[in-house]
Amino acid sequence: MKELAYASGLSVNNIRMIMDREPGLLTDEYVPVGRGVSRTFPIKSLKRAALMHAVTKMGVGITQAARMVAEFSSEFEMNHDGLPANIDAIIPRKYWSDLVKSVPKDEMRHGNNYEYYFYIIHVNETNQPVERKIYVGDMIMEIIDQTYVFQTMIRGEISPGMLEGPSSEAIMAMEGWERGGDFSIKSIMDFGDTPDTWKREAKKWQKVRENCTTKTQINVSLAIRDAFERVRLLRAEG
Repeated sequence: MKELAYASGLSVNNIRMIMDREPGLLTDEYVPVGRGVSRTFPIKSLKRAALMHAVTKMGVGITQAARMVAEFSSEFEMNHDGLPANIDAIIPRKYWSDLVKSVPKDEMRHGNNYEYYFYIIHVNETNQPVERKIYVGDMIMEIIDQTYVFQTMIRGEISPGMLEGPSSEAIMAMEGWERGGDFSIKSIMDFGDTPDTWKREAKKWQKVRENCTTKTQINVSLAIRDAFERVRLLRAEG
């Protein structure tokens, strides 16, 4: 738990609070060791915790941040088992075949868990820290007027990637996150029963997005890479 807290930037008390108030968000496994219990967390949990810490930098309470991350990540994780660190942008494909040999076989079966291992192994073996910057392909959490949340990617001259257009980028609408107890979240799929109704609602959100008063962007992938690097340095120190 201490390692998860250190890597994500959250406090141990934050982690405990999330586990008490939002059970299952930081999925864990319990492994008996002697008289106590050693708690290990999946890589998916590290990625979520890293994003939670980034969200709290906006002044959002930890419980509200946890709920925001849970809704924001759920659909993407159904297909990928974890938010993206965008390792493709920083480790050339020519290294991948060798890296795969060093990753535990079970981890290659779990969505994008390989990203964590690729990052740690590659940086340690090359002794070349990854430049901390924005890369094409990084996932962005975009919050419009403190209400509408979109999930998009930084696009360059390459293919736009996984997400295409506002109808697929609209994720959720929030109310009252600055008021704590009045906080509520509605998924885009709560606005109707069919894909057509969701698209119509998303177009309304997109209009607000294009004419907004405030826009907050969180680089999800960079927050995750920061967490990977903190784990790497912590373990290197022994």
